[in-house]
Amino acid sequence: MLSKVVDNEIEEFLGCGEALFQDIYGCTEVVKIFLVFQDIFDAFDSSTSTKAEKEREMRRLREGVG
Repeated sequence: MLSKVVDNEIEEFLGCGEALFQDIYGCTEVVKIFLVFQDIFDAFDSSTSTKAEKEREMRRLREGVG
């Protein structure tokens, strides 16, 4: 299990749509995930935010308000 510090460093290192992938030989790489359909994205969304909260956050990010 990774420590909390390592988890935070990985989250900062990975961009949106990126994940760590490890093959059966132990080689690890960053992979970029491109979702073709919104339904696939929604199926893997583990957020507990409401739709309104997500929309407000997207507006905030687009406007550059930090």
